[in-house]
Amino acid sequence: CVVDLNPLNLQAFSQLGVSTVAGNIESPAVLSAAGVERAEIAIVCVPADEVAIRATAAIRKANRATQIVVRCRYAHSTGVITKAGADHVFSEEAHTVIELVKIVNS
Repeated sequence: CVVDLNPLNLQAFSQLGVSTVAGNIESPAVLSAAGVERAEIAIVCVPADEVAIRATAAIRKANRATQIVVRCRYAHSTGVITKAGADHVFSEEAHTVIELVKIVNS
């Protein structure tokens, strides 16, 4: 299930047969509508690290067993997101540096 604040962002997923829920990912009601209680994995990919932190905590509260994977913007957020309940955190900033180093060293 894909959750987004903007219903327009969900149209393509819905047309492909993916279930969608429009709403705030931090909301227990939205998470419940998305079926987070039964989810084996939850992927958080939002534009603001502060939202990723709160969304991760809300998902973890709703489902202690689900694996939570988070993409965040900044490397300094990874520890806070892990403490909020994420199992895996990937920082755009850190991965960009890794890819740039690979290009330079090629």
